[in-house]
Amino acid sequence: MKTSTIFCMTAAVASIAAHAATIDRVIVRQQWPWSTDVKVEYRVTGITTPVDVSVAAYDGDTPLDASQIAAATSGDVYGIASDGDYCITIDPVAAFGTARAAISKFNVGLSLSDSSASTTEVLYKIIDLDSFTAQDVTRADFMNGKMGDYVTDFKAFNNRYWTALSDVLIWTGVTNVPAYRTSKIVMRRIPAKNVTFEIGNIRGSHKSWASSGYANVTLTNDYWISVFEVTEGQYKRMTAVNGTLGTSPTSNGDNMPVGKLSYTALRGSPSSWSNFPSDVYAVTASSAIGKLRANMPGYLFDLPTEAQWEYAGRAGTTNDLYIGYTTVGTGDNGLRNTMATVMWNSYNSGSSVHFGGEKPPNAFGLYDMLGNEWEACRNLASGEEPTAPSGDFTEPMGELDASKTYSVRRGGHSWLAFDYCSIQTRRFQEPITSANNQKLGFRLWLYEK
Repeated sequence: MKTSTIFCMTAAVASIAAHAATIDRVIVRQQWPWSTDVKVEYRVTGITTPVDVSVAAYDGDTPLDASQIAAATSGDVYGIASDGDYCITIDPVAAFGTARAAISKFNVGLSLSDSSASTTEVLYKIIDLDSFTAQDVTRADFMNGKMGDYVTDFKAFNNRYWTALSDVLIWTGVTNVPAYRTSKIVMRRIPAKNVTFEIGNIRGSHKSWASSGYANVTLTNDYWISVFEVTEGQYKRMTAVNGTLGTSPTSNGDNMPVGKLSYTALRGSPSSWSNFPSDVYAVTASSAIGKLRANMPGYLFDLPTEAQWEYAGRAGTTNDLYIGYTTVGTGDNGLRNTMATVMWNSYNSGSSVHFGGEKPPNAFGLYDMLGNEWEACRNLASGEEPTAPSGDFTEPMGELDASKTYSVRRGGHSWLAFDYCSIQTRRFQEPITSANNQKLGFRLWLYEK
């Protein structure tokens, strides 16, 4: 409970920095008696590039200790990109402590500075499947306290976790909003343009017959991928036709991952793709992806390719899991026990698919990339046992061979043994019309043209 410290506002002074933008109005109110929080409303004009707002506080003309102000401030502080009215909330107890019962001449000073280049970067995209609109979520939205909990240190989950990614921002609060598993799809931007990485059973990783070979792959563009495996409720909405919801092939509940899918259900049969191969993204209009595209023209939704899936899944790691180390203990038992901490497989799942987001995410903030539900990829294979990857190759956004009739699925499943659920596992291809004993789900991919 916050201490009932009272601040008497006698003035609100806008201290304007040497900047093209200016602050021309500041109003300060304490939310007493229901809260000790101080609300600061301000207007900014003349913005040409995004700006950040700094707050100073005073008792009359005497500056108050500023060391905790930034941490105690939320609202419109970072990445202000357009002229208008904005609001900041200060928790004075957190900012100034409780030693004084009142500050009789409390006022604030606001100043402006240029935002860093990354502040307005869009990191997440929320696809509303009821209105078929998209909302961009920037780094500033997190910094301003608008999106709930997030972490910027992958070791926050476990001090043994490691990633080579230099920039980590994981939206942990995404697991607390039911709509993000039913009526909205949250997608994470994967910075992959001109990135080269090793795909497959990388040297030094656990060896199992479920994976073999490796290759260097260069990706050509950034893309988006859904934070959770697509659920039954999301599938019904994305396949709506003229406002009438589609149906889910599984019935575990709208917030559970959808299964019992085939490649043809998701993308259609290659024989019915129009303008292929000139259009490498061709799908059948009546397929799930085709219906979603019709509902949201201008957004190129699809399945990720194998390389896109694995790069997003690895998130800067180079061995079996996406947590940066392979095992606690030795041999198969060590791998099995470690895998149980980050995924659902036959060792710990009770042979059931689980609610998304119950296990730790990877460093991109993606949940359940391993275990739980097989995930379909865009690639097609020529048989059940594809040739092991080898050599170097470059993958553009669409790479597909419609003459092949087996679908590629990645990540393993809750019914499978642990060594079939590692990040490099790439076997168990099935005919494109098969749902693999009712275990195939998917993760949505997006590239904005």
